[in-house]
Amino acid sequence: MAQHVLKNRDKVTNQSITELGKDIPASKSSVLRFVQKLGFEGFSEFKFSLKQDMQKKGEQEVGDIFEAQALDIKRTQHLLEVTDFSEIVTKIFSAKHIYCFGTGYSQRTVIKEWSKQMMYLGKWVIHLLSKTEFDAAIQMIEQGDLVILVSLSGETEEVKENISNLRLRGIEILAITQVGDNYFSKMSNYAMSYYTTAFQVGHDNRSFNSLITLGVLMDTLFRKCGEYYENYSK
Repeated sequence: MAQHVLKNRDKVTNQSITELGKDIPASKSSVLRFVQKLGFEGFSEFKFSLKQDMQKKGEQEVGDIFEAQALDIKRTQHLLEVTDFSEIVTKIFSAKHIYCFGTGYSQRTVIKEWSKQMMYLGKWVIHLLSKTEFDAAIQMIEQGDLVILVSLSGETEEVKENISNLRLRGIEILAITQVGDNYFSKMSNYAMSYYTTAFQVGHDNRSFNSLITLGVLMDTLFRKCGEYYENYSK
C-alpha cells in the first residue's frame, strides 16, 4: 500500500477510499487500518497530509496553514491518548535528579514552564539553559538520574556526544522530538513525539515550525504526573 501511494501521490489525493482500494487492490477496511497505523484517524486526514507533503516551498494558501495547525494538534492529541505514560511517569518520580535540556530557544521556553509546574508536585527539575551548562553538568549526572532532551529534529549534532557519554555511564534518557526516526529517540530509554508541519512565512518564505504541539505534549505529561502524585505520593 505504501509503495502504491508513493508512486501515485497525485492520483491518490483525488481519490475516495473505495477508489484507492480498487487500485491497490485492497478492501476499504484494510486501507483504513493502513492510514490509522500511520497515525491518522481517517482517510481524509491522510489525504490532507499527503497534499501538504507535496506542496512546494511557498505554495501554501492561508487556509492550508491553519488546517495544518489543527491537524498537527489533533494528531498529537491522538498519539498521546494511545501512549502509555506509566513507565515514564514512574521514572520521573523515582529519579534522584532530573536534568532537562532543550536544543533551541523555543524548546527551552516550553520546558522552563514545565519545570516550574513540576515544583508543585515536589519534583525539582534542573533546567539547563545552554549547551555550555549541559557540558558542565554532564559529569555531575549519575546513575539514578533522568535526563530529558527536548528537540525538534532529534538530530542536533553537538548534543550527540553528550548522549553517548550518558549512555556509556548507564544514565537513563527521555527524548521528546517531532514524530519520525531520529538519533535522539533511538539512543534513549524512553521517547515521546509530537507532530509539527513546516510552513513558510515572511518576504523570503522562510521555513518555520510551530511548537504549539510540544506545549500540548508537555502539558499532558504534567497532568499525568499530577495523577501519579495524587494516587501514589501522598
